[in-house]
Amino acid sequence: MPLGELVRVDSTIGERRIYYKNLMPLVQVTGDVGGQFESPVYAILNLGEALDQLPLPEGYYLEQHTPRQPFLADSYSLK
Repeated sequence: MPLGELVRVDSTIGERRIYYKNLMPLVQVTGDVGGQFESPVYAILNLGEALDQLPLPEGYYLEQHTPRQPFLADSYSLK
């Protein structure tokens, strides 16, 4: 099912802030889920395959750390 049939997107302009964790820039993406599979764990587990198809710059990869923290913070990662 296309995502556009499931969600309503509201675009707004907010303050530009740069977040840091362990002195490294941090990007956070959040969302709410509901319905039959409203536990976030289902969304996170289903997201993995879609993220594997995500095009990244040459030489980069995306590590997925669902149950644990990344060992190093020198590359793209999802926790």
